[in-house]
Amino acid sequence: MAKDYYQVLGIEKTEDQALIKKAYRDKAKSLHPDKSKDPNTQMVFQELNEAYMVLSDPEKKSKYDRGSQMPVLSEEQVRDILRKRHEYYWDRDSIFKYQGNNVYPPTDYQATKKYVLIANLIIAAFAIVFLVDLSFKGKVNPYEVRSVYYVYSGTQDVQDFYTYKVFIGNMEIYLSGDEPPVAEGEEVYITNSFVFQKPYTFDTADGKTYNISGRAYVLWLSLIILLVSIIGTTPALSPERQFNAAVISGFFSVLLIISLIFI
Repeated sequence: MAKDYYQVLGIEKTEDQALIKKAYRDKAKSLHPDKSKDPNTQMVFQELNEAYMVLSDPEKKSKYDRGSQMPVLSEEQVRDILRKRHEYYWDRDSIFKYQGNNVYPPTDYQATKKYVLIANLIIAAFAIVFLVDLSFKGKVNPYEVRSVYYVYSGTQDVQDFYTYKVFIGNMEIYLSGDEPPVAEGEEVYITNSFVFQKPYTFDTADGKTYNISGRAYVLWLSLIILLVSIIGTTPALSPERQFNAAVISGFFSVLLIISLIFI
């Protein structure tokens, strides 16, 4: 329980600074340790000084008055509050079932079922386009090799042993081999993909073919998107699961679009 400094000085809360000072002096005269042999006098005198230091300072007095208006809790009440707070923060249900101030109505999956079906069909068609792009070859363009650069000579990294950077047109192609696969000035052929016309294979004049697309993961991603979106159209699934299938396949479709830029 907080100390009642007004009671220590024997005054009311409404007393001004002059009366607070007078009350302190009167009490200090009788309680000074030099004038009393009582062993408790020193402790009482120290408490009197503490009360005067707080109440004689307007700022400290204001803070004390505000604090004294707070409810005084017993030790048992404090323990109960701490126990409940501990249970709240460590109870899994209270953490994972927490609801914020913004409460939204549940999604009506049945009402959106038609649009989800259309979305899954569009996403499936989108994946098929990528599979067609990877399955067939498009236009073949001849190029002249501008230069061939041995990567290890610049990096001094053992991982770059037998790796060559070939400059063709505005492209930089990395090829591996014990010897340079092509020479400067040699004519080569770049085969593009069927739909998006992305560089797909690299053919040398002596008939060697190198896969330069690096798009193996695009193939697997397209297959996953196609599978998930087709499953999302089956009536056996609940409307909620059809909706989730559209969201998942749609997210991976964004990755396919990004692959057109970086691969």
